[in-house]
Amino acid sequence: MIMKRYTLLAVSMGAMFSAFAVDLVTLNYGNNVVNGQTLAIVGTESTFELEASLSVTLNGSAQRTLKVKRYEVLPVTGTQNTFCWGECYLPVDANARPTWVSDLSETLQPGVLFNGFHAYYYPTGTAEMTKFRYVWFAMDNPSDTAYVDIIFDTRANAVGQQELAATSTSLEVFPNPATGSNLTLRFNGVPANGQVSWTLHNALGAIERQGSLRNGQGDVVLSLDGLAAGVYFASVVQGGRAVATKRVVISR
Repeated sequence: MIMKRYTLLAVSMGAMFSAFAVDLVTLNYGNNVVNGQTLAIVGTESTFELEASLSVTLNGSAQRTLKVKRYEVLPVTGTQNTFCWGECYLPVDANARPTWVSDLSETLQPGVLFNGFHAYYYPTGTAEMTKFRYVWFAMDNPSDTAYVDIIFDTRANAVGQQELAATSTSLEVFPNPATGSNLTLRFNGVPANGQVSWTLHNALGAIERQGSLRNGQGDVVLSLDGLAAGVYFASVVQGGRAVATKRVVISR
């Protein structure tokens, strides 16, 4: 059985906040919101297939029809790749389709999780790193977008994977949607060393609430007074990067 390692690569907080300004959909890899970030999937040169599956949630209040555009940012000659959106496409050789728009579209309902996106990479014996950008855009307004960069890395010396994957701090948010006056953030695995904090920012990236965490701290209860109904993002920040992010809906 092939074991695959993965990690979410670090980005600056400013870059992360600006990414949320483009708010067509929320992209999740496991428990992490990855809008505008770089996701690294790590394997070996003998791995047959590497895969990254994302869940997609439409923001807003009305259904919309979306397509996906894939860009080859760092193609590796001799390899193949493909993705699924609306349907799964046959793999193509690197450099054969530098820009690839899905033939089919998907109509999503707001707030409903859709698990129909998958990216695949076939290293075919190469020990290299390749990179793709996947962009979701609305058919009624192609400038309304969201994106994620995905790296597939089969090099023996792939940097930082064990260190970043070892992060054990996790975050729960409840109630979600929040309909009352308070919201609880629950933290697990807060380390004794290092500066750890939390933030609650809106869909445009502005910080609405923030604070610091102590070793072993469990719950933080936030007052929602003064916050409008809408989509927010709660994050745990460790060493200057978000290590866990949850989408929060405030409903009045």
